[in-house]
Amino acid sequence: MSGEAKVNVAPDEIIVQLGISTFDRALESAKSKNDDAAKSFIAGVKELGIHDKNVQTSALNVEIIDENGAAKRTVAGYFVRRAYSVTLSDVSMLEPLFESSINNGVNELTNVDFKSTALRKHRDEARRLAITAAREKAEALAEALGCNLGAPRTINEGSGAWGYNGYFGSRWSGSAMTQNVVQSDGDATAAGGETTPLGQIGIQASVNVVFDLLPNDAPTTRAAREP
Repeated sequence: MSGEAKVNVAPDEIIVQLGISTFDRALESAKSKNDDAAKSFIAGVKELGIHDKNVQTSALNVEIIDENGAAKRTVAGYFVRRAYSVTLSDVSMLEPLFESSINNGVNELTNVDFKSTALRKHRDEARRLAITAAREKAEALAEALGCNLGAPRTINEGSGAWGYNGYFGSRWSGSAMTQNVVQSDGDATAAGGETTPLGQIGIQASVNVVFDLLPNDAPTTRAAREP
């Protein structure tokens, strides 16, 4: 018997991935422009009170741009890029971070990831509710057949999912009995068809339970649980 449940919670952590891209015909000039923008960005982040440990920086990347249609290779210029990842523990700081970043040289926004630091606790609650749903469904079907529900024989967890629904779009992740996360774009509706409220993270669980089916005069699992 299958059972599904979903717990909706507010995110308490945001990871913002953004970057600075500069171009010039001379490599040193392109790098200098990028360095200046980087200094302004970091200064703006510090003014917002974001700790250094919450700002990650990638290595500088240089892309050579060739002239179009040239008979032999002719360099038109250089793109210099640097990427950043900023972790916010205060979700109200997202808009100030955007404003400061745009005003201080950031010209690329690659991802905004809304998370819950209590994901494990909420996943456990979703599993518990899914098991309750499976039992209640099985009891109703057994009653319709004139039988009683016996003890559970096996239980298997299906693919869980969790994701955010908000102004910046929707993103769903899935796993089965694992802490690894594989991100994939999706819509605001989870596999069970229930829509996640705007600004919330939906944490979904599904289980499959096999119960014994007993004659009507046999004691039920519900009777066995009652004092």
